Amino acid sequence: MSNYNSNLSNKPYFRSIIPKDLRKNFGGRDEFRLSLRYVINGDTQILCLKLKEITDKLFTEIREGMKTLSLDDIKEILRIEVRKQIKHTQHYYLGTNVFDEEQTIQSLEMVSSRETKMKEELYGENIKDYEKELDKKLGGILTSLDIKVETNSINYKNLRRHFIQLYLLRFDWIRTLIKETGKFDEDSFRREVDEKLGKSLKVEKMVERLLRVLQRKKFLRMNKDS
Repeated sequence: MSNYNSNLSNKPYFRSIIPKDLRKNFGGRDEFRLSLRYVINGDTQILCLKLKEITDKLFTEIREGMKTLSLDDIKEILRIEVRKQIKHTQHYYLGTNVFDEEQTIQSLEMVSSRETKMKEELYGENIKDYEKELDKKLGGILTSLDIKVETNSINYKNLRRHFIQLYLLRFDWIRTLIKETGKFDEDSFRREVDEKLGKSLKVEKMVERLLRVLQRKKFLRMNKDS
């Protein structure tokens, strides 16, 4: 996007909006401007078009330098998120007075209420709004790791689905801690995640390998034909 002769002092300038997924590369800035005050009026539009071409090329080159989301990346991101959710579970439990039966019941009811609310947000068309909010979080995570944010890719959609499954599992973890009065076994929580998400990750890994083989065969066939 480019603008000129549009600021308050009526001085021409070039303005470029930095794509959201690349703002980390520019110190968090969302745009940059270049003064065109010394450019002849008749040349401002031509120069703006040229500058836009240069900035678009720059954005493309930065993206090409970023890696795509792999299944290994998904596993590592989920491993970190599991740890965060386990800590969240512990904080919630420690904030509950398990020595007070009434407060314990209230705490469990609150967990069930939050779980019901989340399931309602995931019901039918509502899930689209929930996914949009989750995309903001995932976008920040991927950008910080210099991974392309490709919301339509299979791996990205799988990552988003796994996050939702993990958030739902969290409610069961909290209930378990409160009911068992703090008998915390982090390994059992991790095993539950592996059981719920591990199988699908293994299948996805097999599919990814198969696609690589097919792509390699296609490349070899193209070289042979040429």
